[in-house]
Formats: sequence, C-alpha cells, structure tokens
Amino acid sequence: MEFGYDVKAAMHTLRLLYECKELVSSGTITLPRPERDFLVRVRTGSFSMEKVIAKTKELMAECEASEKNCVLAEGVDRLTVSMLVADCYRRAWGHTG
Repeated sequence: MEFGYDVKAAMHTLRLLYECKELVSSGTITLPRPERDFLVRVRTGSFSMEKVIAKTKELMAECEASEKNCVLAEGVDRLTVSMLVADCYRRAWGHTG
C-alpha cells in the first residue's frame, strides 16, 4: 500500500459516515456530497492514517449523537419498499429492451 492504508476504503468509510449523519439528522442524503473535495483528498492519500482514523471516530460519535433526535421512522413499510423496487426494475427493463 502506497500510503500505509487503503485510501479508497478510507474514503468510502468517511463518505458513508457523512451520509449516515445526514440521513439520521434530516431524512435525506445530498448528492453529490458537500464534502466531495475532502473525500477526494482522502482518496489521493493527502492525509495520514491517524488523521483519517480521528475523523472516522469523530463522525461515528456525531452519528451516534444524531440518533437521539432521529427523524426516521422506527419501522419499515416493507410493502411500499417492495413496490418501489419492483417499479424501478420494471422501468429499467422497459428502457433496455
């Protein structure tokens, strides 16, 4: 490993933590990510492993804190999710052939 750690995995870990924090706090995920520039710098090895680990721990703590005021529903409406997935497949299949 060129940088002493897997920079791609580190970038994805941080991206997922940012998304988790936003989803739990607001119920949405913003794409493209507002932290894109920072994440690209992580991916290119601009930060030491210690800095990435510290940021990971910070974001994990923020995600856990956000959980206390979570805006998401406790349960999942499985029928609605199933219908949404089926509709997505139907549309994709209709567009490809």
